[in-house]
This record gives sequence, structure tokens and C-alpha cells, in this order.
Amino acid sequence: MVRNVIELRANNWVPRREEVKAKTITEIHSEAEKNIGLRPGATASMRNSRGG
Repeated sequence: MVRNVIELRANNWVPRREEVKAKTITEIHSEAEKNIGLRPGATASMRNSRGG
């Protein structure tokens, strides 16, 4: 098993999955805007409005 790891590293192996790290709130909002198809900043106005 250790030999396999050494061989993979010697062959410049690249992991299939990207490294998981915590996202900031801003990154989450911008990603959601891209997925939903809204213009940038549109969710900010939704968050700031206080329904009543």
C-alpha cells in the first residue's frame, strides 16, 4: 500500500476530488446566485427586506 502511494506521487498523480474546505457566506451566496440564475446582488436585497 505504501509502495502504491510512492508510485502515484512519482507519476504526478492528481486527486479526483478537490480538497474540501469551509466556504464563506459570501461564497455561498454568490454560488447560489449562479445556480438560480439571478443577477449578482439580487439575494442581498431579498435578505435585507423585512416582510410584514
